[in-house]
Amino acid sequence: MDGATLPSRRDAVAPDEDLAERSTPIALVELGALTIGIDVGDLREVMLAPTVFDPLPTTAPGVIGSATLRGRVIPVVDLAPLLGFPALHRSEDRSAPGVVVIVGAGEEAYGILADDARQIVPRAQCQPQGMVRRGEALTDRLLPTILLIDQRSIGVLDATVLPGLGIPMARGGRVRRQRRDSADQFLIFQLGTRRFGLPLGVIAATLPEIDIDPSVLRSGPSEGGVTHLGTERALVNLAVLLGFGATNSGGVKGRASSILMSYGERGSLALRADRVCDIRSFSADEIAPMPSLLSGRPDMFRGLNVDPEAGETFLLDGEKLHADPVLGTLSELAHPVIEAGIDPRGVGHDGPTEQSTGHKKGRRTVALLVEAGLKGAFVLEDVREIVERPALSGDDGGDTYLGTMALRDGGLIPVFALAPLFGHAQSPRQPGSAVVVVQRDGERVGLAIDAVCGVEPMTELCPESGSEGAILERRRGDDQTYWEVIRPSRLPLMGGQGA
Repeated sequence: MDGATLPSRRDAVAPDEDLAERSTPIALVELGALTIGIDVGDLREVMLAPTVFDPLPTTAPGVIGSATLRGRVIPVVDLAPLLGFPALHRSEDRSAPGVVVIVGAGEEAYGILADDARQIVPRAQCQPQGMVRRGEALTDRLLPTILLIDQRSIGVLDATVLPGLGIPMARGGRVRRQRRDSADQFLIFQLGTRRFGLPLGVIAATLPEIDIDPSVLRSGPSEGGVTHLGTERALVNLAVLLGFGATNSGGVKGRASSILMSYGERGSLALRADRVCDIRSFSADEIAPMPSLLSGRPDMFRGLNVDPEAGETFLLDGEKLHADPVLGTLSELAHPVIEAGIDPRGVGHDGPTEQSTGHKKGRRTVALLVEAGLKGAFVLEDVREIVERPALSGDDGGDTYLGTMALRDGGLIPVFALAPLFGHAQSPRQPGSAVVVVQRDGERVGLAIDAVCGVEPMTELCPESGSEGAILERRRGDDQTYWEVIRPSRLPLMGGQGA
């Protein structure tokens, strides 16, 4: 085995596609106690492992049998023992079947038995290590490149080595290129009860389940913001954007896992994904046209795949998603934040710097800060007065309109609960509740809030954009929070009662 002549990566791909120089993300694959990386350009898809593998006559090392994928026999290798770790395949115990990762080498493919293959890491977060391998050990040839990912040493598989050891390969007529076009490959994820496929070519990473901040970035298809590695991004629910309506998402309320889409210099956003299911390749004859009646935005799809076992999978068009103006605007709202008590700008700064945040320092604004389900800010020019919240006729009715109240000068104004206007539950009247009297279209309107947090000078972090107010940064000691400017003229007050 050690004397076999093996094809090198440089023989298999063009020199400028050397593994350490590529920009494609890395998929992390769990092999029991060992985690390895696979370049997504070498991935075909991920399938559930069968309970029993069919026998496959061969003397090649590591082959445990074969699995059938849509009428095609795929040889399967248990890679762990070839790398010096305990075997994953135990014929007497298949209580946890795991997955088979389908890897391509030119026009051929084989499968690797794994516990899981769900996380995708952007190449920018992978630090190549200058490690010199002079031995001919099998482990060194299978994992020739070492990357540092999240402070872990990860070996990256050379997909051409196993075929050189005599591993049988499944040959398919669909694959005609040495490396697959990433537009053919999709990450399959579940959102509510629906399955969607997102082209791997537009994915920068998959993000773990983290808390949703509903105080900023919440508008339309955006459910709020999620913070990962020091950057807060809009969390977009594609089911809402694409006209499927609100989803009954699983998981813990107020938390979400997501898929990161980069918009280059414009920013980035996170797409909610309740569960990542699979990585699959689709040929043209497996994709049916998208029926126009199934979605309010049929133009955003490559088409529909219907599988007898998995059901419907809605395959998205990556280029259309990148070109959508709503998503483009939301991507520009990505901004740096303090995460886990670490200030990415360093100690002693009064506010964001152009070099550390990627944004020019914004103008200063004096704002009234309030809480009403969200953290909101009114510019002082919109505020007329602040009064204690009285008992109102609509306090127990659950409506946005609460009734009318008299001001000190004898004027009578309508009062609306602010929280429901931004999708939050209305809080009962309590000590500290107040009514902010604002000017709207030439008349005064009252907005009921939970608490007044102060009047402070604020730094504009993101400017006003479309229907979104500017986002202001509060810096007071160790307190760094973000507040969305509320413009009274843009509030959806019902029935014309505020005009």
